[in-house]
Amino acid sequence: MDTLLLKLSFHAFCFLFLLTATTSATILGVTYTSPLTPPSSSAAPEAIAYAVSTLGFRALRLSHPDPGIIRALAFTNVSLLISIENELLIPLASSRSVADDWLRVHVLPFYPRSTIAVISVGDGTVPILQSELLLPAIRNVDLALQDFGIKDISVTATLSFLDVVTGIIPPSLATFREPMGEQVIRPLLQFLEDHSSVLLVDLSPYKVSRMYSQIPLGFSLFQGGEQSFYRDFSTGLTYHNMFDLMVDAVANSLEIFGYEDMPLVVAAAGWPSSAVGEDGSADPDATRANAEAYLSSLVAHLKVTPERNQVMKQVYLEHLIDAETEQGTQIWGILDRNLSNKYPRTDFSSSAAASIQGMTKTPKKRMIPRDPVTVSDYFQGRPANWTWMAIWVYDSLLVVAIICVLFFVSAVLFLGLEVGIVVAIRGLFN
Repeated sequence: MDTLLLKLSFHAFCFLFLLTATTSATILGVTYTSPLTPPSSSAAPEAIAYAVSTLGFRALRLSHPDPGIIRALAFTNVSLLISIENELLIPLASSRSVADDWLRVHVLPFYPRSTIAVISVGDGTVPILQSELLLPAIRNVDLALQDFGIKDISVTATLSFLDVVTGIIPPSLATFREPMGEQVIRPLLQFLEDHSSVLLVDLSPYKVSRMYSQIPLGFSLFQGGEQSFYRDFSTGLTYHNMFDLMVDAVANSLEIFGYEDMPLVVAAAGWPSSAVGEDGSADPDATRANAEAYLSSLVAHLKVTPERNQVMKQVYLEHLIDAETEQGTQIWGILDRNLSNKYPRTDFSSSAAASIQGMTKTPKKRMIPRDPVTVSDYFQGRPANWTWMAIWVYDSLLVVAIICVLFFVSAVLFLGLEVGIVVAIRGLFN
């Protein structure tokens, strides 16, 4: 009986170890953008720092870095990602002294009391004519940090998904747009790899969902259920939300360029609580209810995505406080302007984002659909002519098979260990 219990315990340990070894928590952060209204109406830096800590965020992205906020977050467990405005790209690329001056204002007075982890040169959409200045500017900031003896702050850039990725349908065929891919992104990726840095990508799921009107709203909001899915013919992977689809499009682009192990940080993911179109009419999809559904579902969903065998390092939500963007057409924010929580039922703490669920990766197999398929077809149950129930049965059988294999392997290892011990003991007595 004791031997049987020992074997069962060992098998259970092996299974749990293998199951949990592939999962780890994604750090959840939030973006703060200074309001377009006069500074007198802005929240005090201490209030910003208190709000970030109270909501449970472990990281803050400052798209327009305020030295007062950086100072207010000293001696806290909140890490900072601070961005350098696009307007400084030209002077930064041409002179290291500009980088020195910027660091003297935004980094040197506060480091290391404030945990400044990453500096992003440029923030999101970079004008095409200035894109080739991105890497020279990054190099000058990195060299300036070295001159000041700072070695543990990474320097990178924030790329806009809409600007650099060819598309999301299907994600397995996505790649970086040319000529920017070879001229700008490939040298940037090599720099990031050489300096053990990360790639920041602004996903902008709301904007992408507006571009693809055929995609159901529920699919974008994680609310589609089992019957709303997208099947990638090339990989056989099934997606039930837009977020995983977009992340895998970026991951596949990195793989095509030979940087499949590049750490990925989602610099912006969120949903506006209100928006006004170009014709002056309100967007019916931009509501507080939809924003809450997206944010709460994303926090619960953060996990390994199908194409990557590692968890994304960080995800930053948009935004901490209501702020008008794009000429006042969209309102984003977890807090309203008087710092009241708009979504009190959503737990933004990192413990909430740490409930990671593993996802079994289907072996890659290039498949070509027999009939022409449109974007609409992908979201009407047509992929592979499988119903959602058949896919569920297939995935369930696959999980059961993997569990059986894991138990078999652990049993073989344990029995081999037992035989080895018996042989060794007999050898001692002989």
